Amino acid sequence: MPKYDVGDYVKVESTNKKTGAPSSAWVLVESSDDKIEAVFGTVVAARGSEPIFDSTGCFDFSTITEHKKGAAFQLASFA
Repeated sequence: MPKYDVGDYVKVESTNKKTGAPSSAWVLVESSDDKIEAVFGTVVAARGSEPIFDSTGCFDFSTITEHKKGAAFQLASFA
């Protein structure tokens, strides 16, 4: 059983290489590979109460700070 399932949401943390400022984003998991410890998914943002699906990417497990099952995820989680 994979650590993260399709449809889960994970919060990933990163640091701006130019300014050093931390940032985070929620990612909708499209697949997960426990062997390489990475999730593949789409960055999700919010415009009011509407989800905006942005760019896709690969995110290392070490950058994940929160995990929510799809049914438990609410747009309020973007705060």
